[in-house]
Amino acid sequence: MTTRNPDQQPSSRVFKYPYYPLSSALRLAAAVKDLGGGRTPVKKSLLAKHLGTAENVAAFAQGLTSAKAFGVIDGHGDYSLTEISKRYYFPTTETDKSLALLDAFSAPPAFAELLKRFDGDKLPTRDILGNILHRELGIPDSWKERVAGLFASAAQDVGVIDGQGFLRYDAARHTSGPASATSPQDELASMGTAQKERPRTVVVGKVHWQYKSIEVLTPEDLDRALWQKLEGYVKLLEPPK
Repeated sequence: MTTRNPDQQPSSRVFKYPYYPLSSALRLAAAVKDLGGGRTPVKKSLLAKHLGTAENVAAFAQGLTSAKAFGVIDGHGDYSLTEISKRYYFPTTETDKSLALLDAFSAPPAFAELLKRFDGDKLPTRDILGNILHRELGIPDSWKERVAGLFASAAQDVGVIDGQGFLRYDAARHTSGPASATSPQDELASMGTAQKERPRTVVVGKVHWQYKSIEVLTPEDLDRALWQKLEGYVKLLEPPK
């Protein structure tokens, strides 16, 4: 049986899902960056030469489509970095890179639908994910298992699967976002029962602090302002004299 070429799908489905992993899309975006794609568009022929391939190779075309599906490059014939890639490769805040990575993960429409359905819940098996992708999201039967695997692998890579297999995308975005304006006392109180039974969220580039049921995630390069807020948490844990 001949496997259907995904590039022969109707144009409305071209960017619904990637054909290669997020890591491959980022490598391709890095090549665009190296060739100056953050400033001016890069010719397809020049990009292919830089990557050591021919521009008419199917794998190269699928790689370009995957990078577009993840929202890290844009263009047709000439390619540029997107805003997501610029935040990832040229961050201007401490959270730019981690949030850009999360944005790239959720960019493919098929991935966004799975996140909408399962975020906060335990991720089903890849067989179940594949069937959902095929029956409800229109992914070809010949590609459903691969796309399910790409979703699960990308979720692991960006750190939104916790130790018990629960999908924690929104939690990761919240953890990677700017610090809240509320006081340490108010923040600690708000953790309460909401955090009590929640499995640990794993976030790349963060340091995990835990005392009993209290968990705090901080950037590896902790700045003074955030340290002062963390110090407020620690003082609340001081036992009575």
